[in-house]
Order: sequence, then C-alpha cells, then structure tokens
Amino acid sequence: MEWTAEIMTDPARDHELHVELRQDELYRARIYQDEQGKIQLQLYDGKPGILPVEWLTGIIDGFKNDLRTSGQSRINKNGANP
Repeated sequence: MEWTAEIMTDPARDHELHVELRQDELYRARIYQDEQGKIQLQLYDGKPGILPVEWLTGIIDGFKNDLRTSGQSRINKNGANP
C-alpha cells in the first residue's frame, strides 16, 4: 500500500488549491481550505484506509505553505484560522 498526494486546482471552486490523497490507485480523500480558512480532510466513500499521521502532517504543512505562496491563504500570519 503506497500513499501519494497530488496538489491540484478545483475548477468548480474558482481554481482553489486542494490536495488529492491516493492509496495505490484509489482516490481516498482530499485536503482543502474551507470558506472560513480551516484546513479540512474529506474522506471519500468506500472502505477507509489508514492514514500515516507523520506523512499526513507533512502533506498538510506543505499545503499551508503552497496556499501562502499562491496568495490564496485565509490563515493568519501566526498560523491560526480567523
């Protein structure tokens, strides 16, 4: 079982960034920023996989950095949500 992450844009949400999480070739979840600036993990239907916590934390930290550098972040400078 190998987990991968792809940073993508969502054309349905004005091309906002999100991360698609795959286990082998199956799309299992996505990480996105909601309207209030909270980073959310959305699990897709089907049998849930076990997410490696350290790996997931690294992906989330990278996503926050990508949001900041893209100018799309709604996270305060101190890292907190508004």
